[in-house]
Amino acid sequence: ALPWDLSIPAFALIIAAVNLASIPLYVILKEDRTPPEAVGKFLKSFWQQIQRRATWQILLYSMVSHITFGVENAAKTSANYVLLDLHTSQYQIMVLFEKVIFFVGLTSIRKYALNLSWRKMIIAGSILITFFNTLYFLIIYDVVRLPWFYIFTDVSSKFMYTLNFLASLFCMVEVAEPGYEAITYSLITTASNAVSPLAS
Repeated sequence: ALPWDLSIPAFALIIAAVNLASIPLYVILKEDRTPPEAVGKFLKSFWQQIQRRATWQILLYSMVSHITFGVENAAKTSANYVLLDLHTSQYQIMVLFEKVIFFVGLTSIRKYALNLSWRKMIIAGSILITFFNTLYFLIIYDVVRLPWFYIFTDVSSKFMYTLNFLASLFCMVEVAEPGYEAITYSLITTASNAVSPLAS
C-alpha cells in the first residue's frame, strides 16, 4: 500500500481547479460574429440535409458499425487473467498503448490519408478489425497463450477502429452544408453513442 492517499473530494477539487484555470482562455477567444438565424428556419434546413441520401447513409453506417464493432464478450477480461495469466500492469500497459495508437492513428490519417477513398478506408478497416479480433481464437483454443500476443492483437484492432471512426466522421462533415458542420458532427456523435449500449 502507498503511504499517501487521494480522497474523492480532493480528486474533485483538482478537476475543478483545472476547469477554473481554463476559464480565462475562453474570455480571450476571438470569433467572427455571424448574423443570427431563426431557429425554425435553421432546423428545417438541417432536416432537409439529413434527408439527403449521402447524409443518412453515413449516419446509418456509423450507428451500425458502432453496434457491430463494439460487441465484446463480457467474460473476455476475466478470461484473460485465467487463460493468459495477464497481470494488471500488463492490462494497464495495453490500455495505454491503445490510447497512443488511437492518437497515432488520428495523426497519420490526418497527415497521409485525407485524399484516399473513404469507401476503401472503411472496407480495409472493417476487414482488418475482423482479422485481428479473430486472432483471439488462437488464445481460446490454446494455440498461443502469450499475454503480449493478446496485447498486440487488441492494440492493432484499436488502430483499425480509429480508421473506421474517422472515415465515418470526416466524410459526414464533408457532406454537411456550410454552417451546419458542428450540428452534423454532434448528430453523428450522439447517434453513435446512443447505440453503444446495444453492443454491450
